[in-house]
Amino acid sequence: MAIPWLFLAGLLLLLVVVDLLVVHRARMAQHPARAFATAAIYLTVAATFAIGLHWAYGTHWHDLGRYPDGSIHTEGNAALLQFLTALLLALALDLDSVLVISAIFGQFQTPLRLQRRVLLWGVLVAICTRGLLAGSLGLLLMHFEWVRFVLAGLLVLAALRMLLVRQETADPSKNAVLRLITRFLPVTKRLHGSSFFTMDKGRAAITPLLLTLVVIEIADALFALDSVPAVLSVTREPFIVVAAMAFALLISRSLYPALSLLTGWIRYVKVGLAVLLVYSAVKVSLPEHVPIPVWSSFIVVTGCVLVGIFFALLARREDQRASTVSPLGEDADRLARATLRHTRRVIILVVGGTTLAIGAFMMIGPGPGIPIFFIALAILGTEFAWARRLMERSKGVAIGAARSTAEAARRRFKPWILIPKIGLSMAFFVSLPFWTPMPMYGAILAALPVLFGQSFWGWLAFGGGDRYFTGDADAKPPKGATEGDTSPASTRDNAVAVPPPQPPDGPAVR
Repeated sequence: MAIPWLFLAGLLLLLVVVDLLVVHRARMAQHPARAFATAAIYLTVAATFAIGLHWAYGTHWHDLGRYPDGSIHTEGNAALLQFLTALLLALALDLDSVLVISAIFGQFQTPLRLQRRVLLWGVLVAICTRGLLAGSLGLLLMHFEWVRFVLAGLLVLAALRMLLVRQETADPSKNAVLRLITRFLPVTKRLHGSSFFTMDKGRAAITPLLLTLVVIEIADALFALDSVPAVLSVTREPFIVVAAMAFALLISRSLYPALSLLTGWIRYVKVGLAVLLVYSAVKVSLPEHVPIPVWSSFIVVTGCVLVGIFFALLARREDQRASTVSPLGEDADRLARATLRHTRRVIILVVGGTTLAIGAFMMIGPGPGIPIFFIALAILGTEFAWARRLMERSKGVAIGAARSTAEAARRRFKPWILIPKIGLSMAFFVSLPFWTPMPMYGAILAALPVLFGQSFWGWLAFGGGDRYFTGDADAKPPKGATEGDTSPASTRDNAVAVPPPQPPDGPAVR
């Protein structure tokens, strides 16, 4: 089975490298006509790949379509139809990302000639992200029946979000990952051509172009929570899922220069996409002994996309309320917002309660339990007033526990103690399946909170985490900062507020 995966990875890498170094080497702003031509090339490659997929599963090349015991579960015709349906579904759902990517480029004022480069490099990261997510969800679906109901709920929430069409924003100051990067790494204030890294005052620094790529990939990871469960409702064959999503990403990113001019049109197409997500939710929630033919899914996917296009053609005149009100009207907008608000409270209650349980487990096991309790209260406090009040009352306890834990660990241990500590914990959980009925995947899931607790403990004790957890992070400036330095890496305020960079040349996207 390794040969097909290596072939797919090599093909995708070759396509991206050729696109970056040959097709778009000049890094000029791409005309919409050229975008359609590039997408047509990727469609041709995908069609050729589909024919090869039909042959590979028909002959069961390197055991494709076979169970480990040798029995057959997928033939050539079924694999071909699954791939085409999954490709069309993933491509349709990727339309939703156009609005967000356009907002991100506008916030960072990325020149048109560099947008294609950012999107292509992002394809490689997005493929890896979706591949890992698809593999993890597929494994969970295989062993836990209740996971399909969780995925169905996520798809229903995604459908409601589709109906809440609003003006997309991408404020860097609200992005936690971006704030973390700019806090510890030097960032230039201006672009340096098409480079992601440069030398600034004799030291290595990252450019705003890399920050743009990071924000886009974070947004794409959130969109993957919609598209991956939807594709898994069509097929759970890992090779087909990853291949379909990879080609969908290549095609949609190629079409971005043309689709970015049709954002008003896309908002109406999203009505059909919402119906498609609801159908995927129903399909993924059904047990495996109630199969739905793949050809019927192909018809539904095609029909939903055509309905969305038809709905967009009926509403060609742009509505002045397009940025704030759902295309279905104000009543649908209010209903969807109320549903999402209540669902958000339930999700936060579940996540916060689970974090509290993990904190209780860490109290009797490895890891600092009290700080985890504080983090759980912070999560619950975003929606519940009682959690905010309790968090304020327990803040001093959590800070004191974090500081005392770190000081005691520094007195009694050396940093190298983390290696045997984590190693012994991993060895213990890996050995559980050999002398207990627990399966290996269960042992791995049980090990995750323990490993997280030990890593968090090490960060508090030896990584200076107690200063940041207790609010004393400003007592000592980050490494590389000098007195009077106002770069984003030297002060918290400048790191939080990332000003949009002014490109040295080329028009800006607004």
